[in-house]
Amino acid sequence: MNFLPYDRIRPGQWALPFTGSLLFHGAALLLFSTASLAIIPPKEEEPELLISLEILDLESFGETAPIAEKSGNIPDTGEDGNPDGALTPPEESAIEESVAEQAAPEEPTPEDPVTGDPVSETPEIEEPEAEDPVEAPVEEIADTPEDTAEPPPAVAPEIAVPLSGLSLPTEQSLVQDNFVSPLAETGGFAPSPFSGDISLEAPDSLFTQPPLPDSPLALAALEPPSVPAPAASLTGPGAPLANASAADLTIGQLLIRIRTSEAPRCTLALPRRGTDGQVGLSLIGADRAALDAYGAEILAGMDTVQRVREEVDPRQCAALDALTLTESYPAARIGFSLASTSVQSGDTVEARISGAGGLDIAVLLIDDNGVVQDLARFTTIEDGVPVISAPVARVGDGRETRQILMVLGGDGPFDLTDMDGRTAEEVFSSLDRDQLRQSAFAMASFDVR
Repeated sequence: MNFLPYDRIRPGQWALPFTGSLLFHGAALLLFSTASLAIIPPKEEEPELLISLEILDLESFGETAPIAEKSGNIPDTGEDGNPDGALTPPEESAIEESVAEQAAPEEPTPEDPVTGDPVSETPEIEEPEAEDPVEAPVEEIADTPEDTAEPPPAVAPEIAVPLSGLSLPTEQSLVQDNFVSPLAETGGFAPSPFSGDISLEAPDSLFTQPPLPDSPLALAALEPPSVPAPAASLTGPGAPLANASAADLTIGQLLIRIRTSEAPRCTLALPRRGTDGQVGLSLIGADRAALDAYGAEILAGMDTVQRVREEVDPRQCAALDALTLTESYPAARIGFSLASTSVQSGDTVEARISGAGGLDIAVLLIDDNGVVQDLARFTTIEDGVPVISAPVARVGDGRETRQILMVLGGDGPFDLTDMDGRTAEEVFSSLDRDQLRQSAFAMASFDVR
């Protein structure tokens, strides 16, 4: 047998191989289809769920739900009445139900022999009566020793009895009116009328100020207004004083007017205060006309303030100009009290310094010739207070100009001992400007007859 391609083809040569291949592939396809049907499980229809927000009351549902009993074995069917589950289509199950209803004979409805009313086949179920709940016996709990113990007696609070020998200090005004003292920075100001003599005796712990020599009042000794150092919360310009008096308000307004007014050269304006509330203004300078004009400008509308003019020699102007450089001007920070503002030649000028504790002080006398004298050798300490007692004498004819007594206080010494006998221009021009600016001062003038 020759299978070469160039051999002659006989009829039916390919029929047998083609038929065998067809049968083989058909058998394989049938086997695969059967295996696939056996492996893949049938698809079951998922049950439909209805979600509701209504609360189900089991007690009421058990009372109202009908209970039906039927005789005979009834096959368990699904929701559609199909025993095979959900595989039967809805149309076929509906047809089967209708045919079953037509084929089943109608059973006669039983009637009540007495009334003739139809009797329901569903028997009535009597619900058992609910038994009364039995209360569980409550065991009595015996009182423990802690419960039966008597509560401790209440302790009455002790009331402290105030001591008769102790008392709280009453609040005092920062500025008292029974002495002349350095000036305090105050708040609002308003002048008030006053009357009476000025008493110039002051405690050592309070500041004093120079005198009112030309005042018509009886002035045995003059001191500047004074106030103890206020608390930190009350310091500073414009800080009001507690219980400020009329004199405090008047002096405060004077301080403001002096600082805001342009003063002529060699001119000082220093407020003064007496013990009875009297307020005065000392105008110190070498030019009488300039003093009058300057005083009228400051005291405009303040008729109750006593004005005192104190003339000095032009050679003393360097001392006045030096005081205007201090930060506290025109408020004095050191108390100064003169025993008398008029001294006879050959007598002793006496004064007391207060409010200078902890400061290095320089006590200077500038006479009406402009010569500076250091009074350190005439200054002693009595009961902790510096006291000045220096003899004075006039040579030549008397003058209308006055002598200046000045106190400078600072944190360090002024070293003016070597400048004794020098002119005011030389002495005050040699002072350190920063030290002078931070210095406290007090000044008074007196007359030697």
